Amino acid sequence: MIAKLLETGWLKTFRQFVIFVVGGGASAVVDVIVTWMMLTANANDALAVTVGFISGVALNFIYHTRVTFSARFTVGSATRFLTVLLFNYVLTLTIVFILKNTMGVETLIGKIISLPVIAVSGYIASRFWIFKDNSTKELH
Repeated sequence: MIAKLLETGWLKTFRQFVIFVVGGGASAVVDVIVTWMMLTANANDALAVTVGFISGVALNFIYHTRVTFSARFTVGSATRFLTVLLFNYVLTLTIVFILKNTMGVETLIGKIISLPVIAVSGYIASRFWIFKDNSTKELH
């Protein structure tokens, strides 16, 4: 049974997803800490969420390019990453502000709630689109 799972690549995919989540977790911690620092400094919500997001994303791109997907930096991967970044940025703001305006959820809590959604979106886009053509690993 284990041999069959190895043949199908399921365990490789799971391992890659775990590595992706670790990098995403580190990026999320940076994102949330920076957002919190900005809010503590009385920055407006949009600015705080934006600066936190960009900080986490910078770490995220470097980590996933080098560690998760062992990919080479290319203009194409950077362009695809920026496209997904824009999508995830809008998605993050949408989640945060819907939760705040409809349920009274604090901005930072809304930001934390948005992170799993962004993680799933990012993994799917990274594996099947961003790094698809330039990964140096067997699984891509």
